[in-house]
Amino acid sequence: MQDLMNAGIIQINIDPHTALLSMPNIIKGMLPVMSRYNVPVFIHNETAVDFISSDNPVCYFKSGTPISKIVPYNVGNFDDFELVFPITPRIALYLDTRKQTDALHREVRSRQTIDRINEVVSLFADRYIFSRRGDIETLASNYFDKGPVPDFERSIVGNGLVQRISYKIGQPSALSNAWEYPFRR
Repeated sequence: MQDLMNAGIIQINIDPHTALLSMPNIIKGMLPVMSRYNVPVFIHNETAVDFISSDNPVCYFKSGTPISKIVPYNVGNFDDFELVFPITPRIALYLDTRKQTDALHREVRSRQTIDRINEVVSLFADRYIFSRRGDIETLASNYFDKGPVPDFERSIVGNGLVQRISYKIGQPSALSNAWEYPFRR
């Protein structure tokens, strides 16, 4: 499949509309996993900086990973991961399986913490970042040519071929829309 993509015969893009429609099911599916380990926390942003959101707002990755080393959606056996989901400019759902807490709500006054969450959301964005901030271009420009992209690995097993698809952060394979959605006004 990677050969077909490299040759330009097929394009695989994340369809933002379908991704957004699938989010409720993804979250429903992850809730049992999340609750097995820890209580998700609603972070109340008490800084002067709003949370941003994107067309791919649910971000999860291995806990404590520096931004430059994040491998999207790869959390191994789900024993060690972070999940970030900005719900509003002031509230985000957050889970870190390494940190035990009984609190359902936590006020955050650290600009550094909010900036990290915003960087992760910006990194996971497919095409759109939503913000009330006027300076979002600076943050978005750091990641405008990056995002979760499929990475294919093939193996011959017996008489067959096994293909594994994982994700990495890289340049999107196609920058043009492969879909059209008429939105009602």
